[in-house]
Amino acid sequence: MIDNSDYFNKLSQRIVCLLQELFNSDPSAMDALVSHRPTCNEELANHPTVQVGCNKGRCTVGMLGIVNGLFYPDVTGRSPIQAVYENDELVGFRIDKEWPRTDKRIRATCQ
Repeated sequence: MIDNSDYFNKLSQRIVCLLQELFNSDPSAMDALVSHRPTCNEELANHPTVQVGCNKGRCTVGMLGIVNGLFYPDVTGRSPIQAVYENDELVGFRIDKEWPRTDKRIRATCQ
């Protein structure tokens, strides 16, 4: 089995840095994009990698659910790329501190 952890670590850092750069450029637009979660159908809700939230028979999908499903198809139940909120306000993005599940913890270092 090939160890892709370095690749995914670097990819995670690049994604978080780009999201953070976009947020710094236009916090309102990024908040609107991240907060928008349209209702999706059953086929999308059952997609094997896209992360979808379902409650009382209504399923929704958001930008980060698509991003995490696109780039992290092997992650089960975790969202490596996360939005950070303080007092219900988007303040940035981060890599989940529990991911990857190895001894190597990664932190996005943006320039």
